[in-house]
Amino acid sequence: MEDNKDYIELHLSDAFICAESNHLTTDAASRQPVVTTDIPVSDIDVPDSAAQNTSSAIGTRPCLECTARVYNINYGHNQELMARCRTLEEYSILIGRISSKVRTGIPLEQAADAAVQECIRNGILKDFLIKHRSEVVGMLLEEFDMDEYIKMERRDSYADGHEDGLAMGLAEGLAEGKRLEQLHIIHNMFQENIPAQSCAKLLNKDTAFIDKVYSLCQAHPDWSDEDLYNSLKEN
Repeated sequence: MEDNKDYIELHLSDAFICAESNHLTTDAASRQPVVTTDIPVSDIDVPDSAAQNTSSAIGTRPCLECTARVYNINYGHNQELMARCRTLEEYSILIGRISSKVRTGIPLEQAADAAVQECIRNGILKDFLIKHRSEVVGMLLEEFDMDEYIKMERRDSYADGHEDGLAMGLAEGLAEGKRLEQLHIIHNMFQENIPAQSCAKLLNKDTAFIDKVYSLCQAHPDWSDEDLYNSLKEN
């Protein structure tokens, strides 16, 4: 049975290589993420392991349905597996420390950098992190869901702007609320150390305007969104 399994795996690999070399794989399949790093920021319990089918990744039932066993490697889960692989356990400790810092309100980039430094001091993935520190932090930041973050900030800032708008008059209030919404998002992106050019691209805003807001944020770190708005309005 084991020989048959190896035979099937070998020929499945050969079949995929053949299909890919002849451009028979679909764009939809190539766009699907294979490996991701999740930084948990909630206490929602995730099972130690679960089966995941090919169809759940591509949205339609494929000609060949494959099932993968997905393991939860967050710290505290799958202790038997961790005991057999110290490197994997140390990786879960790193992610757990980042997650813990994010929960307390520390920006992701600062949390990742601080956790990496702690792990190096404590001998956790020490050699690897010393050699690849910038790549590790960069990889973790790439997993940050910017689209969802912007949607969340827009929901919160819209509610604040709408309440202010009712007090000042509908037309004027909605205009100011929209501007406050934009400034709130830009202000938070500055605090998350997101580059001005990236901020301008994500929000489809003029880079000069973003640079101006970033300069005000840097010069006045204690300013609120309303302070930024009033300063820009005066100028």
